[in-house]
Amino acid sequence: MTYYMKPPRGNIALHTLHKCVQQRFEFLLSIENGEINIPKNFEYLNDGTSLDRAGHFVLRLLSLSCYNFKIFVLKAETNLFVNRLTALNYKQITNVLKILYKHVKEIIQLSPNISVEFIQFLSTVKHVCKIMIKQETAIHTFRETHPESCSHYNIHVPFRMCLPLVQKREVELKSGKCIVPCGKWKHLLTILFHLHLEFGMKHIESRGCLHKALNDPRLHQLAQDLGRRFNDNISQVTGARMTAQDVNSQSIYFPPCMAHLYKVLQSRHRLTHEARRQFTLFLKDAGMPVEEALNFWSTEYSQPSPECGSGCTHSWQKDAHRYRYSIRHMYGLEGGRYTYSVPSCSYIQKSNLTPLAEGGCPFQHFDYTSMISTFPSQLLNDKFTMNKILHLKASNKPQEACHLLHRFQRDLIHAMKTSPNVVTPNQVLYARSNSLTIFVNPVQYYLSLTSPQQDMNDTNENNN
Repeated sequence: MTYYMKPPRGNIALHTLHKCVQQRFEFLLSIENGEINIPKNFEYLNDGTSLDRAGHFVLRLLSLSCYNFKIFVLKAETNLFVNRLTALNYKQITNVLKILYKHVKEIIQLSPNISVEFIQFLSTVKHVCKIMIKQETAIHTFRETHPESCSHYNIHVPFRMCLPLVQKREVELKSGKCIVPCGKWKHLLTILFHLHLEFGMKHIESRGCLHKALNDPRLHQLAQDLGRRFNDNISQVTGARMTAQDVNSQSIYFPPCMAHLYKVLQSRHRLTHEARRQFTLFLKDAGMPVEEALNFWSTEYSQPSPECGSGCTHSWQKDAHRYRYSIRHMYGLEGGRYTYSVPSCSYIQKSNLTPLAEGGCPFQHFDYTSMISTFPSQLLNDKFTMNKILHLKASNKPQEACHLLHRFQRDLIHAMKTSPNVVTPNQVLYARSNSLTIFVNPVQYYLSLTSPQQDMNDTNENNN
């Protein structure tokens, strides 16, 4: 039941680090799906070892590439903590708490610039450890037969440090503090572990280096692979899928780069090769099965092209075999059977476009007029956000500009759900939240706006 207060030190081979993270991710995924699959190379998950800590900290970082991925890691790591805590006897728990007490003391002494909120959290953990490591309380509390109803010993902690127990009315409140009986101490340790993960993630997000870290070439491909595997699991569990008929209604959630390609396709019924490849992979990773992809492209390419700026003279009627093979190839059903994925935002932004190219990042490759044409019409009335996006584009910060647009779209969607008639800039401003969703490819942009988990997040933010 390691608390992961301090990251591992020393060097680790890159391929070993990748295995640590991948093994941990698959194990957490199995816990989340209710079927714990013990991996063959369990040394990567041996509680408290340097490999275990390395896998945890890197996965925590990579989870910040997508809001839903972040929520999954928070929940799954907490479940892993509970499983580990349940398997320990009182001596083992005492030893872990002694190490935690030592680490917390070091952090408080050596980190003078940490926030008041985090200081309060660390002080609470230190106080809890000091009481729980006493031999008489540990022997009493952490034996297997100890009932949850027992209140022989109590700990007083600030109510904000155990809100789940307050919400369920399982503790008493006195002068702003919760009186936590010993029967609930394991629950308290779990809550504090979850809070620690949240603090750690907020710290990374606030440092201003998250984009750079996620695009580090040593981690970027790993982030892509885990993101794709996570999205595939969501589709399998929820049965989420996009049909050819869904594309038009779902296009309001598309990132501007893909919304632009869809707009071009609607007007010309053709795309250049690279643009068609990117849009096909985007639809595939967003949940479109290969049969629906074939239906979608056959419908578009069966229509005449009144304005074929791409120079494409092909049609489904005469080139169906070629297009079927190409689409099936991207789904891993032809050729080398390799499953391709949508390019990352970084790849799209760094692409060198030809004069006839139709793709690219609006914040990197488009002029101002073309860029603005990809925005929701409601954004044109929000002068503050518009000016900020224009400034970011002028400052050559396409990722920051796209994330700002994403935040506006998320708030706009929430405002439209609560007031489905006419949405004014003030309503969007009222719906605005302080949280920021990080994404590294167009599909994560789309899924973060359409996932049911996002609706829950919006509700929670409004309730807080």
